[in-house]
Amino acid sequence: EYGHALVADKLGDPLPRSQGRVTLNPLAHIDPIGTLVLPAVAFFVGGAIGARILGWGKPVQISLSARHITRKISIRTAHALGTSLETPALLAALLRETARALPLAERIDAVVDIDGALKRYRLERGELSLARADARAQEALAAPAPRLDEDVHDPERPEVRARMTVPLTMYGEVTGALVAESSDDEAFGPNQLRLFDAIGGQAAAAVENARLYALANVDGLTGLYVRRYFDLRVQEEIERARRFGTSFALVMLDLDDFKRLNDTYGHLVGDRALREIA
Repeated sequence: EYGHALVADKLGDPLPRSQGRVTLNPLAHIDPIGTLVLPAVAFFVGGAIGARILGWGKPVQISLSARHITRKISIRTAHALGTSLETPALLAALLRETARALPLAERIDAVVDIDGALKRYRLERGELSLARADARAQEALAAPAPRLDEDVHDPERPEVRARMTVPLTMYGEVTGALVAESSDDEAFGPNQLRLFDAIGGQAAAAVENARLYALANVDGLTGLYVRRYFDLRVQEEIERARRFGTSFALVMLDLDDFKRLNDTYGHLVGDRALREIA
């Protein structure tokens, strides 16, 4: 069974390794019936010889071929990325789907450039967070092509033994990067890198769509949604209230003497005031 698991792992199937089957430890391959019950029955019936020839280990579960795995995960990722055009929700869905595709990745970062500001979203051991975009994030953006490091020696993160980095490229420009890390030096291989790169291609397109959506619906000065977006959303809330028999409230804010501020100090000061209030 270890041989079966090892071959499947080398062919790019992540399932045997994620289930702990790529090991010579016999406890990982025990089947309750084939390894314990039947040999015991055979021993009483046929003695030591019968117990030796009767029984089996726990069968190794395998997925489809690497190509089918990539296609299946790509379809699943596309569905997840289509659930939102808001960048934070989009990246959260991306990280969760990537974690499902790479079960041995203990930490996954999505580094993206949003309107000139570098953001790093992180999924670590099932927990989502917004991490600080430090020099390491800048280094990830500098990767010109997918990179696999199978023998990592990082003084800042000594527990990391394997790392993959994939740039998010759109129209020939790097707009972000995905980074996956594991403490298992055999967690990633060429097949995992190809899969990670495929996910990165989908992520780059989704992030670009989210950026265009923001340009069309968010005011560039204040960062607030534009009037057209408000009209659509308030109509949705009205219909929702009618459907469920509930109510909702609107909060309106008016700036006193804003015209006088512009006339007295100029529109640059007025714009600054709008940004601060927004």
